[in-house]
Amino acid sequence: DIIQRKIALYAQDEQRNVTARYTLTAPKLTINSPNARIQSGTFKGDIYVNAKNFELVDAKVEGNIYFLNEDAQSTFKMDEKSSVTVKKELSK
Repeated sequence: DIIQRKIALYAQDEQRNVTARYTLTAPKLTINSPNARIQSGTFKGDIYVNAKNFELVDAKVEGNIYFLNEDAQSTFKMDEKSSVTVKKELSK
C-alpha cells in the first residue's frame, strides 16, 4: 500500500470543484513522507523536502524549496498551475 499525505489548502463542492483557496503561513515546513503534496492553495514559508515524490498541484509557494537529498530533488513534480516564487535547490 502506498501512503500519501496531502496538505489541502482549499474547500470544494459536491462535484469536487474548488470553491475557496487558503493560505498557510509558517517559517518552515519539513516533508518527510514519500508521495506528499500541497494542493490548491498557497504556502508562505520555506519547505524542506527529505522524501521522494513530493509534488505541488495547483499550488503556490511563496518561499524556498530546499531538497535535503538528490532523490527528493529528482522526483519532485509540479504541474503547470503551480509556482515557487523564490528558488528550488539542493541543500548542502
